[in-house]
Amino acid sequence: MKLYKEPEFLKEIHRIREEMAKAANYDVHRFAQMIRENKFEKKNEQKLVNS
Repeated sequence: MKLYKEPEFLKEIHRIREEMAKAANYDVHRFAQMIRENKFEKKNEQKLVNS
């Protein structure tokens, strides 16, 4: 039972994190490598700025 409504930005952060984890095939080492090499698409960047 939740005592408060989850903020929209938190929902969006969780959605982005899940999308990034899927892109790295849920591999922590590959995820870190992709972050270092900036391999993730920046398609959500504009959406977050406008929110």
